[in-house]
Amino acid sequence: MLAAAAAVAGALPPMPDSLAEAANAVREEGRSTWAAYYKHARGFDSLRPLSHRGVNDWGSVGMMAIDCLDTLWLMNLTAEFKQARSIVEEIDYTPAGREARSVSTFEMTIRGLGGLLSAHALSGDRLFLRKAEQLGEALNTAFVPGRFPLPSVSLKKRGAGMHGGGGVNPAEVGTLSLEFHSLARATKRPEFDAGPDDVRRRMAATVTLLNSSLVPLSLKSSGGAHPTGRVSLGAMGDSYYEYLAKSAILDPRLRPTAGAMFKAALLEIEQQLLVPREHGRTFLAEASMNGRRGRPAGGASAAGAPRAPSGKPLFSKILKMDHLACFLPGPPRSCLEGGRGSSRVFRLSLSLLSLPLPSPLSPLPSPLSSLPSPLLRPPQPCLPTVRSRGRIPLHDPSASLTVCVVGLTPTSPHLRPGTIAMALHHGVVPRGEGHEEVAEGILKTCIDMYRMTPSGIAPEILSLGPGNTPEVRRNDRHNLLRPETAESLYFVGLLTGKPRYRRAAWDMFAAFRAGSRASDGAYTSLDDVYAQPSRRRDDMPTFWLAETLKYLFLNFAPPTLLPLDGWVFNTEAHPLRIFPRGAEAAGAAAAAA
Repeated sequence: MLAAAAAVAGALPPMPDSLAEAANAVREEGRSTWAAYYKHARGFDSLRPLSHRGVNDWGSVGMMAIDCLDTLWLMNLTAEFKQARSIVEEIDYTPAGREARSVSTFEMTIRGLGGLLSAHALSGDRLFLRKAEQLGEALNTAFVPGRFPLPSVSLKKRGAGMHGGGGVNPAEVGTLSLEFHSLARATKRPEFDAGPDDVRRRMAATVTLLNSSLVPLSLKSSGGAHPTGRVSLGAMGDSYYEYLAKSAILDPRLRPTAGAMFKAALLEIEQQLLVPREHGRTFLAEASMNGRRGRPAGGASAAGAPRAPSGKPLFSKILKMDHLACFLPGPPRSCLEGGRGSSRVFRLSLSLLSLPLPSPLSPLPSPLSSLPSPLLRPPQPCLPTVRSRGRIPLHDPSASLTVCVVGLTPTSPHLRPGTIAMALHHGVVPRGEGHEEVAEGILKTCIDMYRMTPSGIAPEILSLGPGNTPEVRRNDRHNLLRPETAESLYFVGLLTGKPRYRRAAWDMFAAFRAGSRASDGAYTSLDDVYAQPSRRRDDMPTFWLAETLKYLFLNFAPPTLLPLDGWVFNTEAHPLRIFPRGAEAAGAAAAAA
C-alpha cells in the first residue's frame, strides 16, 4: 500500500527549508478557515463548508468561536481573535439566555469550558473567566450524588430536564477533571473540585472491583461494571486514560491517585493491547473482556454488590485501531516516561531556559538578551487590545511570522530545570526501559495510516488482516479531520528532537490542503480517502481549527511558544496552566481540615 501511494505523495509540495515558512503556511490556513466561518456562520456553533451556512449543533453557545480562541491567539491572528472575542461577549451563558435543549456534558466541558479557560489563561482577559464561570455553574449540575455524572445537562434548567438513563462510558465521565479543577483554581471556588474528585473515587472503586485497570466501554451509571465488554483506547475510552496522566501533571495533589491509576493502566495496555509488527511498528488493538480468570473471592456483600474478584479478566485482542488511539504516543507517554528518553527530556527542559536552542529544536533563534528590559515585559504586547501576561514577540528575519512566548515571567514557578520531566521526580510511572520505543512504534503506525492511502490522508480506522497485514475496510475509509496524529507528532518530535516527525507533520498538512480544502478556505471531511478525488462531506468539525491546525502549527513553531513545563493540554488541545507545587501542600492541608 505504501508503494502504491508513493506517486501521489511525491506530488505534494516538499517541506520548506525554513520552519518559519512552514509555520506561516499552516497559520494562513488557520486564517482562511476562520474567515470562511466568520463570513458564512458568524455566531453559530459550526460551519457547513459546502452549503455556506451556519448551524447550532452544540446548544447555540458559539462553539466555533470558543473552541478556536486559543488557536487564534497562539497563531497571533490578532484581528481574528478580536472577532472571536466579540462573538463570545455577545453570548449569554446564564439560564436567562439559554434554550431548554440539553447539551453533552463531556463535549461542552472539553470544548466550551476548556476553550474559555484556556483563552483566559493565555490572554489574561477576565471576560473569558466570567463566561467560564457561568458555563461551569450550569455544567456542574451534571454531578449528582450516588452516580457518575449525567451525560447531558440543560444549560437553562440546570438541575432539571437532564437525560440520565442507561449506562455511561469511561471517556464521557472521566474527561472532566482538568477543566473543573482549573475552574476551581481560577475562580477560587473549591466546590468545582468536588465533582471530578467523586468521579475519580468511583473509577478507582470500579477498577478495584474489576481487578483490572482496563475498563469496559459500558459502565453502570451508579458505578461499577460487569467484567465483560469491549476495551478500547479509541472512541468512548480514549480520553479517560489520557486524563489520568494529565490530571497527575496538572495538579500535584492528584499524583498519588490519578498517577497511580495511569501507571497501572499503562502496564496493562502494554501487556494486553499491543501487537508488534515489522520495522519497529506497533499496532494498538482493542480487546474483548471475557469474564474472569479464577473464581470470585466470595459471593455478594450485604449491599448486594459483588466482592473484589481474585482473578484477572481474560482479554481477547480485536485487531482494530481507531485514529483516535493515536493520542497515546503523545503527552501521557512522552511527558511522563522515565526510560531511556529521560535524559533527553531533561536536557530539553534545560535548553528551554536559554535561547537560542540547538538545532533542530529552535526554528526561530531570538536570544532573551535581545529583548527589551525589564525582562519579558515588551512595551508593545502581541495583542495590544487585550491585557498581556509575559508575551514576547519573536521575529524571524527570514519570514513575516510573528509568534509570542506565553507564560514566561521572572517569577514563574514552572521555569526551573527538570520541570518538564516532573513525573520522573514524583514517580507517576516507573523508570523501566522500552517505553519510548513503544510510543514511537505506535506513532509509526499512525504515520502509516496517512502514507498508505492515495490521498495521503488517514482513514478513520485501521485493521489487521491475515498475517497482521494492514487493511482498511470499506466502511472505515472516511476522514473527519482528526488531530490525534498531529498531536503525537508534536509532543514526540519535541521531546526526541527527531526531524522526521516534523516532516511527517508537513506531509499531513500538505495532504489535507490538497484534498480537504474547499474553495473559500474552509475544510471538509471526506467520504473515502482512497477515492481520487473523494466525495466531500458538508461538515467541518470545530476541532479542525481548535486542535488539528493548532498542533500542525506547533510542530513548526518555536518550542518556547508554549513551554511544556508550564502547560498541559486538555483533550480538545486547550492549554491549561499547571498548578505550582505549592498546591500540593495546600491540597494536603485542606484534606486534613
